[in-house]
Amino acid sequence: MGAGRGRGERGRPPLRFCRGRHSLESESGSGYGRTDRSMDGSRSTGTPKDRSTGAPGASGASGASGASGRSGTSEATGNPFVSLIPWVVFAVVDHAAPSPQWAALSGAVTAVIIAWPSIAARSPRLLDLSAIVLFVALAIAAFLVGPDGREVIAQYGRTIVTGALALIVFATLPIRPFTEQYARLSVPREMWDTPRFKHVNRVLSAGWGAVFAFMTVCHLIAASQPDDRRLSTIFNWLLPIAAILYMIRVTERFRSAARDRVAAAPAGAGTPQPPRP
Repeated sequence: MGAGRGRGERGRPPLRFCRGRHSLESESGSGYGRTDRSMDGSRSTGTPKDRSTGAPGASGASGASGASGRSGTSEATGNPFVSLIPWVVFAVVDHAAPSPQWAALSGAVTAVIIAWPSIAARSPRLLDLSAIVLFVALAIAAFLVGPDGREVIAQYGRTIVTGALALIVFATLPIRPFTEQYARLSVPREMWDTPRFKHVNRVLSAGWGAVFAFMTVCHLIAASQPDDRRLSTIFNWLLPIAAILYMIRVTERFRSAARDRVAAAPAGAGTPQPPRP
């Protein structure tokens, strides 16, 4: 009995050593993928931490994936090109409809449909709200005025709506460029207040304002000769469409460069910067 107890007692230390070794291996996360235990007794997952942020797995790549996730889920309603659809609808209906009030009403309905998701999310966008106010006001005016007034609206309607859009873009440029609301959906939050981010959006918004001003002049030229179909085709359609497509290409190039910078930023390298114009 005594010898048995002695052998049992002598056999316990290796057992304790094995258990301790197993515990150490488990706690260090080698080969088991179990929960780690730090020196202060706190528990954490096996995901490595980024020392620069202290967040599990935080890095430039994770910031990029988060930004791209926000951009992907909001692509349909958080896109400045989508916000221009009411103007396109107004131009098409105005060309085909016999009276301008129906074109203005179509633009207003389209603007409400496009703006509703952002309004419901309590983050309405300037371009969407401007479209609603502008086309509703134009529709009311077209319904209230007489035939002569409707003729004036039909002739200068495109000039009015594009001119108002250019004024809105330039008026808000010193306060908050309208493209900033859309750019925030595709870049990390920590970049929103950087000087370069704001500078790039001012440049893009000023570019869009110049395009809208150019379109206003084109529509005014076409309105001066309403019976000239060739002039109308060039100044109401070809030149404005070419200007919009050019600015879309410029905007997409800036957005793509910003996403590439975020995705290529190494872990702990600091906040990535948007591209220089």
